Amino acid sequence: MHSNQQPIRVPPFRGQELRLELIDPGTVTLIRSYQHPDADWCPPPVEFRTNRVDPPSEHGDSFAVMYTSTNIQASAMEVRALFWEPDDDRFYWDEDTALKFQVVRFSSGKPGIFIPIDGPNRAVFRLEGKLEPTYESTRWIALDLFRRYGHLVHGISYESFHRHQPGRVYAIWHSRKDDLSLSASEARPLLAEDAEFQAFLSAHPFIDRVRSARGEPMAA
Repeated sequence: MHSNQQPIRVPPFRGQELRLELIDPGTVTLIRSYQHPDADWCPPPVEFRTNRVDPPSEHGDSFAVMYTSTNIQASAMEVRALFWEPDDDRFYWDEDTALKFQVVRFSSGKPGIFIPIDGPNRAVFRLEGKLEPTYESTRWIALDLFRRYGHLVHGISYESFHRHQPGRVYAIWHSRKDDLSLSASEARPLLAEDAEFQAFLSAHPFIDRVRSARGEPMAA
């Protein structure tokens, strides 16, 4: 049985201090890249709830998150099919990874309410200046937000913390997704074959291809 005591790393805050983000029906296309047959809609197993606003490991069964993004490049970076290499300050895309994931697009039929963990709320959560590869702080904050507001709002939103990554992430709580009346696209192309992703790569020819599974070197 989990303790209700909050860890010291979650700062005290009042709901009145937070800013909310509202989206109107049909105004935002939410893109999701997924690998397993039912991962477009079903919650992930507890052992795979390890991302930015998933619950802390000792509370993994508290809730599940469906990560979506506002554009294809953000979605590709979420699954590491597109990445930035700090050693040479360049972008690359991994074709083998992009061939493992499918893409689905959602449109909401009802208004959505999200709690940003960026913008002015970063100061409330004392996240300013923090970059944690383990996401420890944001995962504990996500647990606190879910416990307090999970019955009222639909999830958490943020600009990705990856360097140079454009696009906004809407992390929808699975327990609240039905209340958004989401409509899913019939087309489920592989990420590598997705028209929007191909157009993005064509518009940015400096993004070189790498085939990680075959050990091919990055293009010159």
